[in-house]
Amino acid sequence: MQKRKIITVVLLMAVVVIAFVGYEFFVANSLSGYTKVTITHINKPYSIKFGTVPYNITLDYTFSLAPIAGTNFAFVVATDNSSKGFAAIQGHRYSFSGLQIMVGSINSNQSYSQQLILYVQSTVSNSKPIISYPTS
Repeated sequence: MQKRKIITVVLLMAVVVIAFVGYEFFVANSLSGYTKVTITHINKPYSIKFGTVPYNITLDYTFSLAPIAGTNFAFVVATDNSSKGFAAIQGHRYSFSGLQIMVGSINSNQSYSQQLILYVQSTVSNSKPIISYPTS
């Protein structure tokens, strides 16, 4: 009986590892044409410019749309004349003002270090993005 429990636990762990690796592989290979943006500062805007269209993306943990698994991270995308908040839920896809966004992953630890990985693509411009990261 003990041997059966050990085999079950090992198989379950293998399924979890395979699912995680498969998801990361799927995300990496299904997002050709997207640009990976890693956001690490809370409330400091990251600027992404496609052609002449600038977007500012800000990570915020107090702007809560839908708490998921104990987190309440969100991000706000702003252009010159509008802005919109989105829940930072892994795997979700959003569109806003000519920008396609896919949430890659959210990492947070107890030392208040946050990291949000987004994949972005413009639907109105074929130019390569220019990304400006905030200064410390």
